[in-house]
Amino acid sequence: MEINSPNNLLFITAMDVEYNNFISKGNFKTIPISTKLNISVSEMSFSGGSIFITKTGIGLVNAGISLALICQQYDIKGVIVMGVGGALHKDLAPGDTVIADKVIQHDSLISYADKNELMASGLLFLSLQEADRTNPYIQTNSELNQMIKDYLIEDSKKFFFGNLASGSEFVANLDRKKYLHHTFDSALLVDMETAAIAQLSRDLKIPFSVIKTVADRLEPNTNKIHEDYVSFLEFASDKAGYLFDRILNKLITNVNSNILT
Repeated sequence: MEINSPNNLLFITAMDVEYNNFISKGNFKTIPISTKLNISVSEMSFSGGSIFITKTGIGLVNAGISLALICQQYDIKGVIVMGVGGALHKDLAPGDTVIADKVIQHDSLISYADKNELMASGLLFLSLQEADRTNPYIQTNSELNQMIKDYLIEDSKKFFFGNLASGSEFVANLDRKKYLHHTFDSALLVDMETAAIAQLSRDLKIPFSVIKTVADRLEPNTNKIHEDYVSFLEFASDKAGYLFDRILNKLITNVNSNILT
């Protein structure tokens, strides 16, 4: 894949508030993928390929199903997860951005009597010797990450680089957030979709990247994380839409430059 081209890149969001921000940035045509499951993809075509956007809905199951069905219909060459997530570090503020190095499904666990142990998402564990077990952390693609960094260099003052924890849990508890941060290799952010996207991208051998905007604080003034999230969701989604617009414009500029040369 030529990373700097829009050759079948798929951008993934979870919610309407994120998706509507993205879709407003270009001339996208919406195409149904599954009417029964209300899954669709929006496409902007170029001479060398297309850019796609989809809204998966909340949670790992919705995210995995959406990506799988889209990849059956289209030859997706790269996946970029965007949207919002919850802060796991005190230095993160609403509107800040995290580019993920690695993704971990924090609730993919085997719970013994005396400890919990991580299992790689979707893969065998107990029936394998320890040396044969897959690392549960899934690495994002360094080329896609570098493209994002290059495209957004002017906005990078509020960028953070670290791990993202993901699972079937809306984390609105301070102690739980601190636990996730300290347990999962100093993870900076938590969400409810990316682990499934990472797992499927790994299995399909599709490069993927994650750039998430912070929608709440580790310790909000009200001490109620869910209220903080609701208060800042639209602001954080607007910021994610702004970053998507920057990436989209850079991709279009590169296409036009290639055509001229």
